[in-house]
Amino acid sequence: MHTRYYAQRQHLVRSLDTLVQQLLTVSFLMSPSVFIYLSRMFIQTQCGRPREFDPTYPLRFFFGLILVSNAVILWIHALQGASEGRALVIDFVGMSYVPSRLQILSLDLCILVLQLFTTTISYETQLYYTSTETDTPDVLLPDTSSLPSPSTEYAPLASDPHPLSPPESDTPHTDITKDSRKDPIPCVVDLQFAPIISRLRSPAPSIPAHSDSLLPLPNTTSLPLPAGIRMIMRANARTRRERGTGGNGTTARGGRANGDGGSGSEGGRRIPGGLG
Repeated sequence: MHTRYYAQRQHLVRSLDTLVQQLLTVSFLMSPSVFIYLSRMFIQTQCGRPREFDPTYPLRFFFGLILVSNAVILWIHALQGASEGRALVIDFVGMSYVPSRLQILSLDLCILVLQLFTTTISYETQLYYTSTETDTPDVLLPDTSSLPSPSTEYAPLASDPHPLSPPESDTPHTDITKDSRKDPIPCVVDLQFAPIISRLRSPAPSIPAHSDSLLPLPNTTSLPLPAGIRMIMRANARTRRERGTGGNGTTARGGRANGDGGSGSEGGRRIPGGLG
């Protein structure tokens, strides 16, 4: 189970999801349509967790769903413009001007791009962190082999014969600075065009065959458990197995000790009615 950058990427996905929901509300205020607003909110709920919705669907399915729904909305806004001329939600609440078609279409395109980004990051994150293989590539990280390694050796300037700073050997934080420069930390997410195209062309990855479950009854629902709950359940199952192994060894040693003590007491105990 990979854990590197998992919390940062989940925070990024949640932040993008919240931003898109706010933009959807702004679009509803500019061109009020309850049907468009509810359909967009339903699509957005799948953008933040596509693998949890159904792990058998590939990434191109969610891309197609987003593109088709937004294409219909773009077509409606391009032909009709702002609905009813003003974005009224209730009485005396609205905008002071009529939004133009360019403003509405620009907001729709921004929502479309952010939805595609959110879906890609969430899909690749869940696919990488739920994989049981140790050599699974992380396409959201840049290739560290192509990154230039900065040099840790510095030469003094020729124009400064008497530097004011002490030599490197006398500086206490020199070792820390050198160690931090030897291994440059890559960014948390680096979206590249080629891996996304490769993911769109390939089918959905297979689901792991084995999954530990601590439920008292088997999971009879068709919906899979979230990845976070599955990770906690696997950790609890591993802890219980380790405790069970240690408890069995202690019980066996105690049983042998009791058996030895029982044989000694049996040989030295008195029989009722006997002599001695």
